[in-house]
Amino acid sequence: LPPPPRRSPMAKTSSPSSGARRKKKTNPPAATFDELRQSQKSVKAQHLKASGTTKKYAEMVAAGQEWHSMQVAAALASISPDGLGMNHECPDDRNDPNNLYLQPEFACALDHIPNHFSPTALTMYITYKCIHQNLKSGTGDSIHAAFKHMWDQASGGLYRGKWCFNEAKQLWEGNPIESAEVADLTKALRNKGGAQGGDRTHSVTMSKQHMEKIFAWSERICPSGSAPASNLEERKLKMKHLGFHGFSSSAWTVWSRCFELVKLQKKKLTMDQENPSAFGLMYHALQLIDRKGWQGKMGEQELDLLSNIFHLYDRPDLGACNAYRWLNEWISFLEDEIYKRPLDPDDYIFPAMGVNGIVHPRELMSHETVQKYIDEFTYSAGIAQATAGRFSTHCFRRGGAQYYFMFAPVGKRWSLRKVRWWGGWAEGEQGETLIRYLLDELHSYEESFNDALCPLQVEKDVTFMAEHHAVAPINNETAGIIHSQLVGQMRSIHNEIRITQHQMQLQLQASLSKLNITSESLNFTGFLAQSHDHRPLPFPSGACRTHAIHPIMAPTRCPSQTQPLGTNFSDPRPRQGSQSRFNPVSRPLPTHAMVIPDIPVKNADGTRPHVRDSWRCIVDHWKNGDPERGLTVPLKEWPDEWLRGPNRRLVASKYNQRARIAQEFLTQYDGDEVKFLAAYPEAEEGHTRLLTAIQVARKAQGDFAPRVR
Repeated sequence: LPPPPRRSPMAKTSSPSSGARRKKKTNPPAATFDELRQSQKSVKAQHLKASGTTKKYAEMVAAGQEWHSMQVAAALASISPDGLGMNHECPDDRNDPNNLYLQPEFACALDHIPNHFSPTALTMYITYKCIHQNLKSGTGDSIHAAFKHMWDQASGGLYRGKWCFNEAKQLWEGNPIESAEVADLTKALRNKGGAQGGDRTHSVTMSKQHMEKIFAWSERICPSGSAPASNLEERKLKMKHLGFHGFSSSAWTVWSRCFELVKLQKKKLTMDQENPSAFGLMYHALQLIDRKGWQGKMGEQELDLLSNIFHLYDRPDLGACNAYRWLNEWISFLEDEIYKRPLDPDDYIFPAMGVNGIVHPRELMSHETVQKYIDEFTYSAGIAQATAGRFSTHCFRRGGAQYYFMFAPVGKRWSLRKVRWWGGWAEGEQGETLIRYLLDELHSYEESFNDALCPLQVEKDVTFMAEHHAVAPINNETAGIIHSQLVGQMRSIHNEIRITQHQMQLQLQASLSKLNITSESLNFTGFLAQSHDHRPLPFPSGACRTHAIHPIMAPTRCPSQTQPLGTNFSDPRPRQGSQSRFNPVSRPLPTHAMVIPDIPVKNADGTRPHVRDSWRCIVDHWKNGDPERGLTVPLKEWPDEWLRGPNRRLVASKYNQRARIAQEFLTQYDGDEVKFLAAYPEAEEGHTRLLTAIQVARKAQGDFAPRVR
């Protein structure tokens, strides 16, 4: 029999069920050429640059174009009173080829389509900003980048590359930014900034040693695990110190920028997760949103979705940098003492606190507040005075990156690949960025001899970060130095204890004297029987004094009278009488967790509405409240007892102001905006001017609203 015919390799076997399982692929409707071109423009506008960068570029370009138009108009007006560009006394001026302002193309030199006057116009604008207004060279760099982006995208990329004149086509090609005129000015401005010895532009590094010193000072002022605050001043002090612990340790650990971490909400922080592959170790999962360079969208790989999630484990060996511990303590304080409830998903982890001590859970902490706390804590801990430069909000990011790359114990340092991932740097990141964070500090460490007089010398350039010194055997000289240090520290601690004993004895004797009880009538033991000679013991020769002698502070709860609250941190120098304490007025805690949002309210993106709409927001708060910002009960429904007693000094004044505006609109004018704005045009200038106008009108009518007392 002949063999059966062979099935072609291309033939497919179909079954009745295969067709049912397979879904038909539907083709999208046909698109016209104009629709595709519009889609292309839309995608480029949304995703070529980050939305914030695109917006900033547009603002810079618009400002430059506006300045250029004003300069041209002013020049023409000075040449001719009628603005026609002609001096009537000398008619030939209108044909002067050296007068740029009379050239028709110069007026549109900074438009989207460049011409041969564009480099000249742009350099004039940069010169005005950086030389005439004396702004930093970074302003010129920003203007440079904004116009380069605009001209790169003009006419489908026609104006890209080196700026030159095409003889064959008789037109200018390329980007005016690439012209020699703009390049020379940019280089000159940078050289000028370097020649004048400008201030250090990047932040001082917040090392692990600095963190430990700051936390040690903070623990003396506000110890961890202290009793709940008994008055408002104590609560404000605890919130500042515990909040700084949580923020600084988290920023140092995940290497975040200030604007990234202040946006952290509870829904982006998952607490107490278990890792089964690591013997059940617990961790917090922290997700940073809107991280610089991250577009908020998934890239080509699915793993990109995990590039902004960090697992924080409990690391007691890190001490002050153990973000797991300090976040736990901070969130427990918020839930137990501030809100009296668990955090809501939309509550900020680091919320804003008003000057009256009221916490706004739906309003994030400002950049200025973070910087103020950094200045205060670094000066009070004594590290800012001994450091050249300033600790900015970027100090934690630099400190964490350098520690794990260079200063961690041998065997625990990270590879450059891990550093790049953890810091959020892209694969194509320019080398200068990582060099600025890591290798510049390493080069300075190896080439610096500022510690040449130290008795214990380390050859820094023998191995990477002098690793050979960590594993080298100890010698007699090193042992002698360690012994002297330990003896000196023990003597210092002993002296501190004796001074504290003397202070406690004096306080107890003063208390007993008020009760007419003498110390001889009681059987005292211990420190009361000590000698009254409390002079500090001398240090042995060769011992170093590691820290100043001062009384040990170990209160059972957060003190209400502390010197740091009254310190002026604008001047790091010690002031006369800095050891004295001031006595603030003790204010009781509010009886209700009441929040009246500040006006104008702050949106989630950090912006605020125009002041002309402030009064409308006040009326809305009066009628409906604002749960998103913590005003869960409308102001009109607040009972009188909420505005009396301890709460009167905190919210009563603000409440009365809001009530006066809302009631004027709703009662006197029946909610008619037209009549209300006609009677009070000051409403366009903000709610403060409006309140003043209402008070003047009420006074003229002899009508005063009663105040809640």
